Amino acid sequence: MTRHDVVIIGAGVFGIAAARTYLEVHPESDVIILESDDVLGGVWSRNRVYDDFWAQTPVGMLEFSDMPMKPPKEEDNYYGYFPAKYISSYLEDYTKSHSYDNKTIFERVIFKKRVSQVQKRGGLWITKCESTDAPFESTRLIVASGLTSKPKMPNYPGISTLKRPIVHQMDFGKSNIMSSPDIKNVVVLGGGKSAADLVYGLAKAGKSVTWLIRQTGCGPAFFIPAQGAGRYRNANENFFTGKAGAMSMSIFFPWRIVQWLFHSTRWGMNYVNKMWEGADQGNRLLAGYKTRESNGKGFEKLEPDTPIFWENDSTGTNQRPDFWETIAEKVHVYRQDITSMTDGTIKLHDGTVLTTDALVCGTGWESTFDYFSTSEAAKLGLSVPIDAQPSDIAAKWEKLEAEADSKVVKMFPRLASPPSHFKRPLTATPYRLYKAIAPLEDPSIAFVGNVTVGNAFLASECQGLWAVANMDGKLALPPKEEKEQDVALVNAWCRRRYLYKGRTGTWFYFDTVAYADSLITQLGLSSHKKSWYEEIYAPRMAEDVRPLLREYLHKQGLDEKARKDL
Repeated sequence: MTRHDVVIIGAGVFGIAAARTYLEVHPESDVIILESDDVLGGVWSRNRVYDDFWAQTPVGMLEFSDMPMKPPKEEDNYYGYFPAKYISSYLEDYTKSHSYDNKTIFERVIFKKRVSQVQKRGGLWITKCESTDAPFESTRLIVASGLTSKPKMPNYPGISTLKRPIVHQMDFGKSNIMSSPDIKNVVVLGGGKSAADLVYGLAKAGKSVTWLIRQTGCGPAFFIPAQGAGRYRNANENFFTGKAGAMSMSIFFPWRIVQWLFHSTRWGMNYVNKMWEGADQGNRLLAGYKTRESNGKGFEKLEPDTPIFWENDSTGTNQRPDFWETIAEKVHVYRQDITSMTDGTIKLHDGTVLTTDALVCGTGWESTFDYFSTSEAAKLGLSVPIDAQPSDIAAKWEKLEAEADSKVVKMFPRLASPPSHFKRPLTATPYRLYKAIAPLEDPSIAFVGNVTVGNAFLASECQGLWAVANMDGKLALPPKEEKEQDVALVNAWCRRRYLYKGRTGTWFYFDTVAYADSLITQLGLSSHKKSWYEEIYAPRMAEDVRPLLREYLHKQGLDEKARKDL
Protein backbone atom coordinates (compact mmCIF):
# COMPACT_ATOMS: atom_id res chain seq x y z
CA MET A 1 0.00 0.00 0.00
CA THR A 2 1.34 3.42 -0.98
CA ARG A 3 0.43 6.53 1.03
CA HIS A 4 -0.21 9.91 -0.62
CA ASP A 5 -1.67 13.23 0.44
CA VAL A 6 -4.15 13.32 -2.45
CA VAL A 7 -5.28 10.79 -5.02
CA ILE A 8 -7.08 12.14 -8.08
CA ILE A 9 -9.09 9.72 -10.21
CA GLY A 10 -8.99 10.74 -13.88
CA ALA A 11 -6.50 12.74 -15.97
CA GLY A 12 -8.99 14.61 -18.12
CA VAL A 13 -9.61 18.36 -18.03
CA PHE A 14 -11.13 18.32 -14.54
CA GLY A 15 -8.45 16.07 -13.07
CA ILE A 16 -5.66 18.20 -14.53
CA ALA A 17 -7.27 21.41 -13.26
CA ALA A 18 -7.75 19.89 -9.79
CA ALA A 19 -4.11 18.77 -9.65
CA ARG A 20 -2.78 22.15 -10.75
CA THR A 21 -4.98 24.05 -8.28
CA TYR A 22 -4.18 21.78 -5.35
CA LEU A 23 -0.46 22.01 -6.05
CA GLU A 24 -0.53 25.79 -6.42
CA VAL A 25 -2.01 25.94 -2.92
CA HIS A 26 0.05 23.00 -1.55
CA PRO A 27 3.15 22.79 -3.79
CA GLU A 28 4.97 20.25 -1.62
CA SER A 29 2.05 17.81 -1.36
CA ASP A 30 2.28 14.27 -2.65
CA VAL A 31 -0.40 14.27 -5.35
CA ILE A 32 -0.93 11.48 -7.88
CA ILE A 33 -3.45 11.02 -10.69
CA LEU A 34 -4.78 7.58 -11.60
CA GLU A 35 -5.71 7.32 -15.29
CA SER A 36 -7.38 4.26 -16.79
CA ASP A 37 -6.09 4.96 -20.31
CA ASP A 38 -2.48 4.96 -21.54
CA VAL A 39 -2.75 8.66 -22.45
CA LEU A 40 -4.21 11.65 -20.65
CA GLY A 41 -6.98 13.98 -21.76
CA GLY A 42 -10.17 12.01 -21.17
CA VAL A 43 -12.61 12.78 -23.97
CA TRP A 44 -9.86 14.87 -25.60
CA SER A 45 -7.17 12.17 -25.48
CA ARG A 46 -5.24 11.09 -28.56
CA ASN A 47 -6.96 7.71 -28.36
CA ARG A 48 -10.41 9.22 -28.76
CA VAL A 49 -10.04 12.04 -31.27
CA TYR A 50 -10.39 11.69 -35.04
CA ASP A 51 -10.25 14.17 -37.93
CA ASP A 52 -13.94 15.09 -37.93
CA PHE A 53 -14.23 15.39 -34.15
CA TRP A 54 -14.34 19.14 -33.55
CA ALA A 55 -14.63 21.11 -30.32
CA GLN A 56 -17.90 22.88 -29.58
CA THR A 57 -16.17 25.59 -27.58
CA PRO A 58 -14.00 28.13 -29.44
CA VAL A 59 -10.44 29.38 -29.15
CA GLY A 60 -10.01 31.67 -26.18
CA MET A 61 -12.52 29.72 -24.11
CA LEU A 62 -11.36 26.14 -24.49
CA GLU A 63 -8.13 26.51 -22.54
CA PHE A 64 -6.87 27.04 -19.00
CA SER A 65 -6.60 30.63 -17.87
CA ASP A 66 -2.84 30.56 -17.17
CA MET A 67 -1.70 29.12 -20.50
CA PRO A 68 -3.25 30.15 -23.85
CA MET A 69 -3.62 27.51 -26.52
CA LYS A 70 -1.65 27.99 -29.72
CA PRO A 71 -4.11 29.12 -32.42
CA PRO A 72 -5.11 26.37 -34.84
CA LYS A 73 -4.16 26.59 -38.50
CA GLU A 74 -6.37 28.82 -40.62
CA GLU A 75 -7.86 25.86 -42.45
CA ASP A 76 -8.76 24.33 -39.08
CA ASN A 77 -10.50 27.42 -37.76
CA TYR A 78 -14.21 28.00 -38.41
CA TYR A 79 -15.46 31.03 -36.46
CA GLY A 80 -13.09 29.99 -33.67
CA TYR A 81 -14.04 26.29 -33.62
CA PHE A 82 -11.32 23.75 -34.35
CA PRO A 83 -10.45 20.02 -34.41
CA ALA A 84 -10.15 18.20 -31.09
CA LYS A 85 -6.59 17.06 -31.87
CA TYR A 86 -5.33 20.51 -30.87
CA ILE A 87 -6.73 20.02 -27.37
CA SER A 88 -4.97 16.66 -27.02
CA SER A 89 -1.61 18.33 -27.68
CA TYR A 90 -2.46 21.30 -25.49
CA LEU A 91 -3.27 19.16 -22.45
CA GLU A 92 -0.07 17.17 -22.80
CA ASP A 93 1.97 20.38 -23.09
CA TYR A 94 0.13 21.88 -20.14
CA THR A 95 0.84 19.00 -17.78
CA LYS A 96 4.51 18.92 -18.79
CA SER A 97 4.97 22.68 -18.27
CA HIS A 98 3.59 22.81 -14.71
CA SER A 99 6.06 21.58 -12.14
CA TYR A 100 5.81 21.50 -8.33
CA ASP A 101 8.52 20.30 -5.98
CA ASN A 102 10.55 19.25 -9.06
CA LYS A 103 7.79 17.04 -10.42
CA THR A 104 5.47 17.94 -13.29
CA ILE A 105 1.77 17.17 -13.35
CA PHE A 106 2.47 14.77 -16.22
CA GLU A 107 4.98 12.86 -14.08
CA ARG A 108 2.33 12.47 -11.38
CA VAL A 109 -0.04 10.61 -13.72
CA ILE A 110 0.00 6.84 -13.31
CA PHE A 111 -1.39 5.37 -16.51
CA LYS A 112 -3.44 2.22 -17.08
CA LYS A 113 -4.85 2.29 -13.57
CA ARG A 114 -8.57 1.57 -13.78
CA VAL A 115 -10.13 2.06 -10.36
CA SER A 116 -12.13 -0.93 -9.19
CA GLN A 117 -12.96 -0.06 -5.59
CA VAL A 118 -12.92 2.96 -3.30
CA GLN A 119 -13.72 2.86 0.38
CA LYS A 120 -12.95 4.90 3.47
CA ARG A 121 -11.32 3.11 6.34
CA GLY A 122 -9.85 4.59 9.49
CA GLY A 123 -10.12 8.13 8.15
CA LEU A 124 -8.20 7.25 4.98
CA TRP A 125 -9.38 6.70 1.42
CA ILE A 126 -8.33 3.31 0.02
CA THR A 127 -8.33 3.18 -3.78
CA LYS A 128 -7.86 -0.16 -5.49
CA CYS A 129 -7.11 -0.63 -9.20
CA GLU A 130 -7.66 -3.62 -11.44
CA SER A 131 -4.02 -3.97 -12.44
CA THR A 132 -2.41 -3.24 -9.07
CA ASP A 133 -2.05 -5.53 -6.09
CA ALA A 134 -1.28 -2.76 -3.62
CA PRO A 135 -4.01 -0.13 -3.18
CA PHE A 136 -3.37 3.62 -2.98
CA GLU A 137 -4.00 5.26 0.36
CA SER A 138 -4.70 8.98 0.82
CA THR A 139 -6.11 11.44 3.31
CA ARG A 140 -7.96 13.23 0.51
CA LEU A 141 -9.59 12.02 -2.68
CA ILE A 142 -10.69 13.99 -5.74
CA VAL A 143 -12.89 12.07 -8.15
CA ALA A 144 -12.52 13.51 -11.64
CA SER A 145 -13.58 10.57 -13.79
CA GLY A 146 -16.43 12.74 -15.02
CA LEU A 147 -19.27 11.93 -17.39
CA THR A 148 -17.39 10.30 -20.29
CA SER A 149 -15.65 7.32 -18.74
CA LYS A 150 -18.09 4.43 -19.12
CA PRO A 151 -19.64 3.96 -22.58
CA LYS A 152 -23.37 3.42 -22.80
CA MET A 153 -23.69 0.48 -25.18
CA PRO A 154 -26.99 -0.74 -26.66
CA ASN A 155 -28.27 -4.18 -25.75
CA TYR A 156 -30.74 -5.09 -28.47
CA PRO A 157 -32.00 -8.61 -29.20
CA GLY A 158 -29.51 -10.42 -31.39
CA ILE A 159 -26.73 -7.84 -31.08
CA SER A 160 -24.25 -10.60 -30.26
CA THR A 161 -25.10 -12.26 -33.58
CA LEU A 162 -24.67 -9.14 -35.76
CA LYS A 163 -21.23 -10.47 -36.75
CA ARG A 164 -20.02 -7.00 -37.68
CA PRO A 165 -17.76 -4.51 -35.87
CA ILE A 166 -19.62 -2.67 -33.10
CA VAL A 167 -17.74 0.44 -31.97
CA HIS A 168 -18.64 3.09 -29.41
CA GLN A 169 -17.73 6.72 -30.08
CA MET A 170 -15.06 6.36 -27.38
CA ASP A 171 -13.10 3.89 -29.51
CA PHE A 172 -13.92 5.18 -32.99
CA GLY A 173 -10.62 7.07 -33.32
CA LYS A 174 -8.68 3.82 -32.82
CA SER A 175 -10.85 1.77 -35.17
CA ASN A 176 -10.36 1.14 -38.91
CA ILE A 177 -13.98 1.85 -39.83
CA MET A 178 -13.13 5.08 -41.62
CA SER A 179 -10.19 3.66 -43.56
CA SER A 180 -11.17 0.06 -44.29
CA PRO A 181 -12.24 -0.56 -47.92
CA ASP A 182 -14.22 -3.59 -46.70
CA ILE A 183 -16.52 -1.38 -44.62
CA LYS A 184 -18.81 0.37 -47.10
CA ASN A 185 -22.16 0.56 -45.29
CA VAL A 186 -22.26 1.98 -41.77
CA VAL A 187 -25.15 2.48 -39.37
CA VAL A 188 -24.63 5.22 -36.76
CA LEU A 189 -26.88 4.98 -33.71
CA GLY A 190 -27.68 8.07 -31.63
CA GLY A 191 -29.14 11.56 -31.97
CA GLY A 192 -26.64 13.83 -30.23
CA LYS A 193 -23.64 15.88 -31.29
CA SER A 194 -21.22 12.96 -31.12
CA ALA A 195 -23.40 10.91 -33.46
CA ALA A 196 -23.61 13.89 -35.83
CA ASP A 197 -19.80 14.18 -35.97
CA LEU A 198 -19.53 10.48 -36.77
CA VAL A 199 -22.21 10.63 -39.47
CA TYR A 200 -20.66 13.66 -41.12
CA GLY A 201 -17.13 12.25 -41.09
CA LEU A 202 -18.19 8.88 -42.49
CA ALA A 203 -20.28 10.50 -45.22
CA LYS A 204 -17.39 12.77 -46.25
CA ALA A 205 -15.15 9.69 -46.35
CA GLY A 206 -17.41 8.14 -48.97
CA LYS A 207 -19.21 5.60 -46.81
CA SER A 208 -22.88 4.79 -47.30
CA VAL A 209 -24.27 6.05 -44.00
CA THR A 210 -27.54 5.38 -42.23
CA TRP A 211 -28.29 7.60 -39.24
CA LEU A 212 -30.58 5.75 -36.85
CA ILE A 213 -32.27 7.62 -33.98
CA ARG A 214 -34.59 5.82 -31.60
CA GLN A 215 -38.26 6.74 -31.59
CA THR A 216 -38.39 6.09 -27.83
CA GLY A 217 -35.68 8.57 -26.89
CA CYS A 218 -35.03 12.28 -26.52
CA GLY A 219 -34.72 12.68 -30.27
CA PRO A 220 -32.27 14.57 -32.47
CA ALA A 221 -30.14 17.33 -31.02
CA PHE A 222 -30.52 21.00 -31.86
CA PHE A 223 -27.61 22.41 -33.86
CA ILE A 224 -27.01 26.12 -33.67
CA PRO A 225 -24.91 27.88 -36.34
CA ALA A 226 -21.30 28.67 -35.54
CA GLN A 227 -21.51 32.29 -36.67
CA GLY A 228 -21.93 35.01 -34.10
CA ALA A 229 -23.54 38.42 -34.51
CA GLY A 230 -22.62 41.92 -33.46
CA ARG A 231 -19.79 41.89 -30.93
CA TYR A 232 -19.80 38.09 -30.77
CA ARG A 233 -17.50 36.14 -33.10
CA ASN A 234 -19.41 32.91 -32.64
CA ALA A 235 -22.43 31.35 -30.97
CA ASN A 236 -20.60 30.45 -27.77
CA GLU A 237 -19.54 34.01 -27.10
CA ASN A 238 -23.20 34.94 -27.19
CA PHE A 239 -24.33 32.09 -24.95
CA PHE A 240 -21.58 32.22 -22.34
CA THR A 241 -22.44 35.61 -20.92
CA GLY A 242 -24.23 36.94 -17.88
CA LYS A 243 -27.32 37.65 -19.95
CA ALA A 244 -27.59 33.97 -20.88
CA GLY A 245 -28.07 33.11 -17.23
CA ALA A 246 -30.74 35.78 -16.92
CA MET A 247 -32.61 34.69 -20.05
CA SER A 248 -32.34 30.94 -19.46
CA MET A 249 -34.03 30.99 -16.04
CA SER A 250 -30.87 29.88 -14.26
CA ILE A 251 -31.17 29.10 -10.57
CA PHE A 252 -27.58 30.30 -10.22
CA PHE A 253 -28.15 33.79 -11.63
CA PRO A 254 -27.52 36.14 -8.67
CA TRP A 255 -29.56 39.25 -9.54
CA ARG A 256 -32.99 38.32 -8.21
CA ILE A 257 -34.61 41.59 -9.27
CA VAL A 258 -33.58 40.86 -12.87
CA GLN A 259 -35.00 37.35 -12.57
CA TRP A 260 -38.27 38.73 -11.28
CA LEU A 261 -38.46 41.32 -14.05
CA PHE A 262 -37.93 38.83 -16.87
CA HIS A 263 -39.66 35.77 -15.48
CA SER A 264 -42.49 36.98 -13.25
CA THR A 265 -43.87 40.08 -14.98
CA ARG A 266 -46.10 39.90 -18.05
CA TRP A 267 -43.78 42.14 -20.05
CA GLY A 268 -40.69 40.17 -19.10
CA MET A 269 -42.22 36.77 -19.74
CA ASN A 270 -43.45 37.86 -23.17
CA TYR A 271 -40.01 39.24 -24.03
CA VAL A 272 -38.19 36.06 -22.96
CA ASN A 273 -40.71 33.81 -24.71
CA LYS A 274 -40.36 35.72 -27.97
CA MET A 275 -36.57 35.65 -27.72
CA TRP A 276 -36.47 31.87 -27.30
CA GLU A 277 -39.18 31.28 -29.91
CA GLY A 278 -37.20 33.39 -32.36
CA ALA A 279 -34.03 31.40 -31.68
CA ASP A 280 -35.93 28.14 -32.04
CA GLN A 281 -37.65 29.03 -35.31
CA GLY A 282 -34.52 30.65 -36.75
CA ASN A 283 -32.44 27.53 -36.20
CA ARG A 284 -35.13 25.27 -37.65
CA LEU A 285 -35.33 27.44 -40.77
CA LEU A 286 -31.55 27.48 -41.21
CA ALA A 287 -31.43 23.69 -41.02
CA GLY A 288 -34.32 23.42 -43.48
CA TYR A 289 -35.87 20.31 -41.95
CA LYS A 290 -39.10 20.81 -43.90
CA THR A 291 -37.73 22.50 -47.01
CA ARG A 292 -34.36 20.93 -47.83
CA GLU A 293 -34.45 18.35 -50.61
CA SER A 294 -33.13 14.93 -49.58
CA ASN A 295 -34.62 12.66 -52.25
CA GLY A 296 -36.60 10.63 -49.78
CA LYS A 297 -33.67 9.95 -47.46
CA GLY A 298 -35.59 11.14 -44.37
CA PHE A 299 -33.75 14.39 -43.63
CA GLU A 300 -36.91 15.88 -42.09
CA LYS A 301 -36.67 13.31 -39.27
CA LEU A 302 -33.74 15.26 -37.83
CA GLU A 303 -36.04 18.00 -36.57
CA PRO A 304 -35.83 18.18 -32.74
CA ASP A 305 -38.85 17.09 -30.71
CA THR A 306 -38.86 19.96 -28.21
CA PRO A 307 -38.09 23.70 -28.42
CA ILE A 308 -34.45 24.69 -27.99
CA PHE A 309 -35.13 26.39 -24.64
CA TRP A 310 -35.84 23.09 -22.89
CA GLU A 311 -32.71 21.28 -24.15
CA ASN A 312 -34.38 17.93 -23.65
CA ASP A 313 -32.65 16.61 -26.76
CA SER A 314 -29.33 18.42 -26.09
CA THR A 315 -27.68 21.13 -28.17
CA GLY A 316 -24.63 21.20 -30.41
CA THR A 317 -22.80 23.68 -32.58
CA ASN A 318 -22.68 23.23 -36.33
CA GLN A 319 -19.00 23.88 -37.11
CA ARG A 320 -19.07 22.92 -40.81
CA PRO A 321 -20.41 25.12 -43.59
CA ASP A 322 -21.57 22.07 -45.56
CA PHE A 323 -22.97 20.01 -42.68
CA TRP A 324 -26.67 20.16 -43.57
CA GLU A 325 -26.02 19.78 -47.29
CA THR A 326 -23.84 16.72 -46.70
CA ILE A 327 -26.42 15.04 -44.45
CA ALA A 328 -29.33 15.79 -46.80
CA GLU A 329 -27.51 14.56 -49.90
CA LYS A 330 -25.63 11.54 -48.59
CA VAL A 331 -27.24 10.15 -45.43
CA HIS A 332 -30.37 8.07 -44.92
CA VAL A 333 -32.14 9.00 -41.68
CA TYR A 334 -34.48 6.74 -39.71
CA ARG A 335 -36.38 7.53 -36.53
CA GLN A 336 -37.25 4.01 -35.44
CA ASP A 337 -36.61 1.56 -32.63
CA ILE A 338 -34.58 -1.59 -33.25
CA THR A 339 -36.38 -4.91 -32.83
CA SER A 340 -33.55 -7.32 -33.67
CA MET A 341 -30.12 -7.81 -35.22
CA THR A 342 -28.51 -10.73 -36.96
CA ASP A 343 -25.70 -11.42 -39.43
CA GLY A 344 -25.13 -7.91 -40.77
CA THR A 345 -28.77 -6.82 -40.67
CA ILE A 346 -30.73 -4.57 -38.32
CA LYS A 347 -34.52 -4.88 -38.25
CA LEU A 348 -36.55 -1.82 -37.27
CA HIS A 349 -39.96 -1.56 -35.62
CA ASP A 350 -41.70 -0.64 -38.89
CA GLY A 351 -40.29 -3.73 -40.64
CA THR A 352 -37.43 -1.96 -42.43
CA VAL A 353 -34.26 -4.07 -42.63
CA LEU A 354 -30.91 -2.27 -42.76
CA THR A 355 -27.77 -3.96 -44.08
CA THR A 356 -24.51 -2.83 -42.52
CA ASP A 357 -20.80 -3.60 -42.39
CA ALA A 358 -20.38 -1.86 -39.03
CA LEU A 359 -22.45 -0.38 -36.22
CA VAL A 360 -21.11 2.82 -34.66
CA CYS A 361 -22.70 3.83 -31.37
CA GLY A 362 -22.89 7.54 -30.60
CA THR A 363 -25.00 6.56 -27.62
CA GLY A 364 -23.33 8.54 -24.87
CA TRP A 365 -22.21 7.51 -21.44
CA GLU A 366 -23.28 5.80 -18.26
CA SER A 367 -23.42 8.13 -15.28
CA THR A 368 -22.01 5.86 -12.64
CA PHE A 369 -19.38 5.56 -9.94
CA ASP A 370 -19.49 1.80 -9.65
CA TYR A 371 -16.26 1.60 -7.67
CA PHE A 372 -18.18 2.82 -4.62
CA SER A 373 -20.53 0.43 -2.86
CA THR A 374 -24.20 1.38 -3.07
CA SER A 375 -24.31 2.25 0.62
CA GLU A 376 -21.17 4.41 0.37
CA ALA A 377 -22.49 6.10 -2.78
CA ALA A 378 -25.78 6.97 -1.07
CA LYS A 379 -23.95 8.32 1.95
CA LEU A 380 -21.79 10.55 -0.24
CA GLY A 381 -24.73 11.91 -2.24
CA LEU A 382 -24.19 10.03 -5.49
CA SER A 383 -27.00 8.70 -7.65
CA VAL A 384 -28.20 5.28 -6.49
CA PRO A 385 -31.15 3.03 -7.38
CA ILE A 386 -34.32 4.45 -5.87
CA ASP A 387 -35.08 1.22 -4.03
CA ALA A 388 -31.61 1.31 -2.42
CA GLN A 389 -32.57 4.35 -0.32
CA PRO A 390 -33.67 3.76 3.27
CA SER A 391 -37.35 4.71 3.57
CA ASP A 392 -36.71 7.53 6.06
CA ILE A 393 -34.06 9.10 3.82
CA ALA A 394 -36.33 8.82 0.80
CA ALA A 395 -39.19 10.47 2.69
CA LYS A 396 -36.94 13.32 3.85
CA TRP A 397 -35.74 14.13 0.34
CA GLU A 398 -39.22 13.78 -1.12
CA LYS A 399 -40.45 16.44 1.31
CA LEU A 400 -37.47 18.73 0.66
CA GLU A 401 -37.81 18.45 -3.11
CA ALA A 402 -41.58 19.02 -3.04
CA GLU A 403 -41.03 22.23 -1.08
CA ALA A 404 -38.24 23.23 -3.45
CA ASP A 405 -40.39 22.50 -6.49
CA SER A 406 -43.01 24.97 -5.27
CA LYS A 407 -40.33 27.63 -4.95
CA VAL A 408 -39.02 26.94 -8.46
CA VAL A 409 -42.46 27.26 -10.05
CA LYS A 410 -43.09 30.49 -8.15
CA MET A 411 -39.70 31.86 -9.25
CA PHE A 412 -40.07 30.72 -12.87
CA PRO A 413 -43.77 30.33 -13.75
CA ARG A 414 -42.98 29.19 -17.30
CA LEU A 415 -41.40 26.01 -15.95
CA ALA A 416 -44.79 24.91 -14.64
CA SER A 417 -45.95 24.18 -18.20
CA PRO A 418 -43.37 22.08 -20.07
CA PRO A 419 -44.03 20.80 -23.59
CA SER A 420 -44.83 17.20 -24.34
CA HIS A 421 -41.52 15.37 -24.16
CA PHE A 422 -39.84 12.01 -23.83
CA LYS A 423 -39.38 10.63 -20.33
CA ARG A 424 -38.88 7.31 -18.65
CA PRO A 425 -39.87 6.30 -15.13
CA LEU A 426 -37.12 7.31 -12.74
CA THR A 427 -35.05 4.39 -11.49
CA ALA A 428 -32.28 6.29 -9.70
CA THR A 429 -32.02 9.23 -7.33
CA PRO A 430 -30.54 12.53 -8.49
CA TYR A 431 -27.07 13.48 -7.28
CA ARG A 432 -27.14 15.20 -3.91
CA LEU A 433 -23.76 16.85 -3.80
CA TYR A 434 -23.53 20.40 -2.49
CA LYS A 435 -22.71 22.73 -5.40
CA ALA A 436 -22.50 19.51 -7.47
CA ILE A 437 -19.07 18.89 -5.86
CA ALA A 438 -19.10 18.03 -2.17
CA PRO A 439 -20.83 15.51 0.08
CA LEU A 440 -22.88 17.21 2.78
CA GLU A 441 -20.66 16.08 5.64
CA ASP A 442 -17.27 14.83 4.41
CA PRO A 443 -14.85 17.49 3.09
CA SER A 444 -12.07 14.95 2.50
CA ILE A 445 -13.55 13.96 -0.85
CA ALA A 446 -14.69 16.04 -3.84
CA PHE A 447 -16.34 15.19 -7.15
CA VAL A 448 -15.37 17.44 -10.05
CA GLY A 449 -16.54 17.18 -13.64
CA ASN A 450 -19.83 15.49 -12.82
CA VAL A 451 -21.80 18.27 -14.54
CA THR A 452 -22.92 18.93 -18.10
CA VAL A 453 -21.78 22.44 -18.97
CA GLY A 454 -20.96 24.34 -22.15
CA ASN A 455 -17.32 24.99 -21.22
CA ALA A 456 -15.50 22.31 -19.26
CA PHE A 457 -12.33 24.40 -18.87
CA LEU A 458 -14.09 27.26 -17.10
CA ALA A 459 -16.04 24.89 -14.89
CA SER A 460 -12.93 22.84 -14.08
CA GLU A 461 -10.97 25.82 -12.77
CA CYS A 462 -13.85 27.08 -10.64
CA GLN A 463 -14.76 23.63 -9.33
CA GLY A 464 -11.12 22.82 -8.62
CA LEU A 465 -10.53 25.96 -6.56
CA TRP A 466 -13.82 25.56 -4.69
CA ALA A 467 -13.02 21.90 -3.93
CA VAL A 468 -9.55 22.72 -2.56
CA ALA A 469 -10.91 25.56 -0.44
CA ASN A 470 -13.60 23.26 0.94
CA MET A 471 -11.08 20.55 1.76
CA ASP A 472 -8.93 23.11 3.56
CA GLY A 473 -11.89 24.41 5.55
CA LYS A 474 -11.64 27.88 4.00
CA LEU A 475 -15.28 28.25 2.97
CA ALA A 476 -17.97 29.74 5.18
CA LEU A 477 -20.58 27.11 4.45
CA PRO A 478 -24.13 27.01 5.83
CA PRO A 479 -25.23 24.25 8.24
CA LYS A 480 -26.19 20.85 6.88
CA GLU A 481 -29.93 21.60 6.86
CA GLU A 482 -29.44 24.64 4.63
CA LYS A 483 -27.13 22.70 2.33
CA GLU A 484 -29.81 20.03 1.96
CA GLN A 485 -32.34 22.71 1.04
CA ASP A 486 -29.93 24.12 -1.55
CA VAL A 487 -29.35 20.68 -3.08
CA ALA A 488 -33.10 20.03 -3.21
CA LEU A 489 -33.69 23.42 -4.85
CA VAL A 490 -31.09 22.80 -7.57
CA ASN A 491 -32.44 19.31 -8.26
CA ALA A 492 -36.06 20.49 -8.43
CA TRP A 493 -35.09 23.36 -10.74
CA CYS A 494 -32.96 21.09 -12.96
CA ARG A 495 -35.85 18.65 -13.47
CA ARG A 496 -38.19 21.49 -14.36
CA ARG A 497 -35.70 23.39 -16.50
CA TYR A 498 -34.13 20.55 -18.51
CA LEU A 499 -36.89 17.92 -18.36
CA TYR A 500 -35.55 14.38 -18.86
CA LYS A 501 -31.95 15.60 -19.20
CA GLY A 502 -32.29 17.33 -15.84
CA ARG A 503 -33.29 14.26 -13.87
CA THR A 504 -29.76 13.81 -12.47
CA GLY A 505 -29.64 17.37 -11.12
CA THR A 506 -26.34 18.06 -12.91
CA TRP A 507 -27.38 19.44 -16.33
CA PHE A 508 -26.28 23.10 -16.42
CA TYR A 509 -25.65 23.61 -20.14
CA PHE A 510 -27.06 27.12 -20.57
CA ASP A 511 -25.96 28.01 -17.03
CA THR A 512 -22.20 27.61 -17.42
CA VAL A 513 -21.25 31.19 -16.49
CA ALA A 514 -23.89 31.57 -13.79
CA TYR A 515 -22.86 28.29 -12.15
CA ALA A 516 -19.16 29.20 -12.27
CA ASP A 517 -19.93 32.61 -10.78
CA SER A 518 -21.88 31.02 -7.94
CA LEU A 519 -18.74 29.09 -6.94
CA ILE A 520 -16.54 32.18 -7.26
CA THR A 521 -18.94 34.18 -5.09
CA GLN A 522 -18.87 31.57 -2.34
CA LEU A 523 -15.07 31.70 -2.47
CA GLY A 524 -15.34 35.43 -1.77
CA LEU A 525 -13.35 36.37 -4.89
CA SER A 526 -13.98 39.28 -7.23
CA SER A 527 -10.87 39.92 -9.33
CA HIS A 528 -12.63 38.59 -12.44
CA LYS A 529 -15.37 41.19 -12.32
CA LYS A 530 -15.88 43.91 -14.92
CA SER A 531 -18.31 46.79 -15.22
CA TRP A 532 -21.99 45.90 -14.76
CA TYR A 533 -22.51 46.21 -18.51
CA GLU A 534 -19.64 43.87 -19.36
CA GLU A 535 -20.76 41.46 -16.64
CA ILE A 536 -24.03 41.12 -18.53
CA TYR A 537 -22.90 41.25 -22.16
CA ALA A 538 -19.21 40.29 -22.37
CA PRO A 539 -18.38 36.65 -23.18
CA ARG A 540 -16.54 34.82 -20.40
CA MET A 541 -13.10 34.08 -21.82
CA ALA A 542 -10.45 31.91 -20.20
CA GLU A 543 -8.19 34.88 -19.41
CA ASP A 544 -10.98 36.50 -17.39
CA VAL A 545 -10.59 34.02 -14.52
CA ARG A 546 -6.80 34.07 -14.50
CA PRO A 547 -6.51 36.43 -11.46
CA LEU A 548 -8.73 34.26 -9.23
CA LEU A 549 -6.11 31.81 -7.99
CA ARG A 550 -3.64 34.57 -7.18
CA GLU A 551 -6.40 36.47 -5.36
CA TYR A 552 -7.25 33.33 -3.38
CA LEU A 553 -3.61 32.72 -2.43
CA HIS A 554 -3.28 36.32 -1.29
CA LYS A 555 -6.50 36.10 0.70
CA GLN A 556 -5.23 33.00 2.49
CA GLY A 557 -1.79 34.48 3.11
CA LEU A 558 -0.13 32.00 0.76
CA ASP A 559 1.47 34.43 -1.69
CA GLU A 560 4.92 32.96 -1.15
CA LYS A 561 3.63 29.66 -2.48
CA ALA A 562 2.68 31.22 -5.80
CA ARG A 563 5.96 30.60 -7.55
CA LYS A 564 5.03 32.30 -10.77
CA ASP A 565 2.91 35.21 -11.82
CA LEU A 566 -0.55 33.77 -12.29
